[in-house]
Amino acid sequence: MLHRKSCRAPITALTLLTLTPTLASADPIWVPTPNVVFNDPLPGYWSTNVELADLDGDGLVDVLFANVGGAQSGTPDSILSNQAFRNEGPGTKFTDISLEIFGEDPNNPGLTLEDTARVIKAADVDKDGDTDLLIGTTWATKSNLYINDNGVFVAQPSLLPNLNLSAGDLEVGDVDGDGDLDVVISDWGPAPVGFVNSPGGITRLWLNDGSGMFTDATATKMPAIPVNWSWDHDFIDLDNDYDLDLIISCRACAGGSLAFTNDGTGKFANTTGATFPSNLIGSAEFEVMDIDGDGDVDAVSLQDGPGFSNRVFLNDGAGVLDGSQTAFWWPAPENPTSFDFGAAFLDYDSDGRPDLLLGGFAKNPDRLMRNEGTSFKGVTTPSPFSIATDGTYAVAVGHLNDDFRLDVVFAEGENVNRNRIFFADAAELDDDTAPPVIGDNWEFGGKLVPDGVVTFRARIHDNKSPNRPLDWTKVALEWVTDGGSFDNPGDITGYDLEWYGEYLWRTQVEDDAQLILPTFESKISIRACAIDAAGNETCVMVVQEHLLCGDGELNSPLEVCDDGNQVDGDGCEANCQLTIECGNGVVQGSEQCDDGNLDPGDGCDEFCQIEGDETTTTDTTSTSTSGSESDSDSDTMTTSASATDGTATMTATDSATDSDSDSATTFDGALDDDGCGCRADNSRGLGSALLLLGLLGLRRRRRA
Repeated sequence: MLHRKSCRAPITALTLLTLTPTLASADPIWVPTPNVVFNDPLPGYWSTNVELADLDGDGLVDVLFANVGGAQSGTPDSILSNQAFRNEGPGTKFTDISLEIFGEDPNNPGLTLEDTARVIKAADVDKDGDTDLLIGTTWATKSNLYINDNGVFVAQPSLLPNLNLSAGDLEVGDVDGDGDLDVVISDWGPAPVGFVNSPGGITRLWLNDGSGMFTDATATKMPAIPVNWSWDHDFIDLDNDYDLDLIISCRACAGGSLAFTNDGTGKFANTTGATFPSNLIGSAEFEVMDIDGDGDVDAVSLQDGPGFSNRVFLNDGAGVLDGSQTAFWWPAPENPTSFDFGAAFLDYDSDGRPDLLLGGFAKNPDRLMRNEGTSFKGVTTPSPFSIATDGTYAVAVGHLNDDFRLDVVFAEGENVNRNRIFFADAAELDDDTAPPVIGDNWEFGGKLVPDGVVTFRARIHDNKSPNRPLDWTKVALEWVTDGGSFDNPGDITGYDLEWYGEYLWRTQVEDDAQLILPTFESKISIRACAIDAAGNETCVMVVQEHLLCGDGELNSPLEVCDDGNQVDGDGCEANCQLTIECGNGVVQGSEQCDDGNLDPGDGCDEFCQIEGDETTTTDTTSTSTSGSESDSDSDTMTTSASATDGTATMTATDSATDSDSDSATTFDGALDDDGCGCRADNSRGLGSALLLLGLLGLRRRRRA
């Protein structure tokens, strides 16, 4: 269903490479906004990370940059201020709000506070519904946390562990499954970093208590393996168990990249050898995505291929990332030495496949690789960009204006070019019309009964990385009950799913936020729906049509029985009503009684009709004359009476022998001692009472 709403050379050596910017095409796919957007002084900040976030909750995408100097050790120019720019909408103007967000430098009034941040991540860490900011800093300093308090960002570093680290990267996700977002940090260890004899640092795990207070759980939860200069790590569900595993790039690790697998409680084990059978050294970044569309999350790594080329790792579904297919997916002519440092996936042509945008360094151009289904091919016509940039460290894509086309942001470092935003050119890029992807291997559990608690986990993405709540208009479960239809909006009830890392979404796990089904009498249908930022919708049925009748439990007022199936004639019918069967001990249908047997003469006959309790008294007179004569009169009367008309019918037969019998039966609507052991309804009680009264009257008239 688709709807539209409308060991490597030191990095400093690379700065010696020259750049000759050229216009590649008169009509490129993306064109830059004016330089005044980011009015930082030349030669500009050394920006190492870009983050897109909605800082003020107005629905518009704002832009943040993490800025730090120094390549492999802290230097006097390492300390810089970070930047934040508010989108004034519809993306044509961005206002510098760095001072407002990050605060004032107490030693330099009017200037933004400086630090050594390499990475900024936006996330709601205290679960109050707005965007907070985590700042990972380098060169043996303490990272920071800015809590969004009703639109005002307040630095609260005391909420973080009191550790001095050199954070190469950080990621947020719920690693222990308790309902809040935790943090993993790549620590470079003591400077200088990235050399053969550099000791590296242990990857850190900080667990969130739900309020934004973090505790260092590294010693008990994370492998004690030093990582020598990691620039990037990513959460990835390697084995499709809906836990967040981890892959870690490493610029100078002798064994190459690393993989840590999560046991579901946030305890990680080193599975590098099993995960990377074809490991190589030198990776600068990972970017994860289901590249081949098979439902498993794959990865692209940058610079760990021959001659600083890139690699493709395809997931076998069991957690093995095999890089042996790189030559087929990314042949050499399309995968040259490039010094790519930044990457992001996007479906730029809306064909349902994730394409790859690359940010190159120095003379190496930024590039767009089109996913052909079995390989990447560089896009040159039209040219992706009208101008070249010479120091791209990070790439971000998102909807920065209201034209339903994906825009691009570059974070530039070391060289003279400023950070840039590129807007999509309407003449060369069509609207984003590709529907979101809801993976087939979703997980659903719980009791499908009224007030039952159900759980759902799924991989939902838009062929774009990274995946954040910001990218979505809606991700939810929806249901209709008791004959309602998804075609009628008034019948639909929804429940918002929560993102908890990678491309994974779930029903909330906290007791006060779980998905509790509504009260319903007969049936329920459930679907998962996602609407992206461009208004494209995908819905998949999770529960086609669940009938309460047949689930083996009496959980609806419409059910008399439920034997766990919908088969007729087995005692409990397909409509969860008892099979009408005389002798089963239950009064049903046209039965007047049911005493649990088919024996006549016990007050309830073999047809489950009430038997009359009748005793006959006989008078006999004999007269002898010249012969012998015997007269016997016997009357038999049958009456039937309706509670509505009170009429009765009678038949009588006479014989030579007279026999009279009087019997009176008291009946108050219940069969007391006739063997039935069950209660009849009021109409039957009235009819039986009239019957007995009729019998008594007739007998007395006969004897007179």
